[in-house]
Amino acid sequence: DNVRALAVGASGGVCVSGSSDNTLRLWDLSMQRCVQTFAVHTDSVWDVQFDEAHGAIYSGGRDGCVYRTHVATKLSELLFMEQHPVTSLASAEGEIKKLWVSTTASAINEWLVPDALDAGKEA
Repeated sequence: DNVRALAVGASGGVCVSGSSDNTLRLWDLSMQRCVQTFAVHTDSVWDVQFDEAHGAIYSGGRDGCVYRTHVATKLSELLFMEQHPVTSLASAEGEIKKLWVSTTASAINEWLVPDALDAGKEA
């Protein structure tokens, strides 16, 4: 599998990757190894954002879906779905309240992010 996206946590001790095998991986950088794998997407993951303070991974990819995965509970929720593959995600510093999403249709869309992980599927 090819790693397509990386995001380092604010502490510098952990990293999240998104891959062409449809998975997210949480890495412990001091141990230099994967400590958790999440199978969330149905196609390649093209970008990730890591909200380490709240233990949440935001991911988007070729399937057009943007998910929030809670590391502690291993639950994922579909936040929204684009009509085209998601090429990148962006957010303001601090708590993620909005995500800006670019797609292969050369569009940038703004989405409000719900406050809590209401429901989800186990990753």
